[in-house]
Amino acid sequence: MPVRQDGESGLYLADLYVPSAIVLDIGLPGIDGWEVMDRLHKDSKTRHIPVHFISAMDKSREALHLGAIGYLTKPVSIDKLRMPSGVSRR
Repeated sequence: MPVRQDGESGLYLADLYVPSAIVLDIGLPGIDGWEVMDRLHKDSKTRHIPVHFISAMDKSREALHLGAIGYLTKPVSIDKLRMPSGVSRR
């Protein structure tokens, strides 16, 4: 599972690997998670990839409105990351 620390390289890897899901932080350097989500949805190759947001800020309504499958507020335990997808959590 490749991990990137900024939005641009994350978009590059999403385009290259077309993963089955993405865990996305809002507060990324460069382009933020909101912009990454927007670009993923505008690209026919990546628009189907489920995105789960994770952030220190509680912006769950905004994330779900933009099409995220879920939202976790930091700090996040490993157990919460292992919960079934499609379940909205705070």
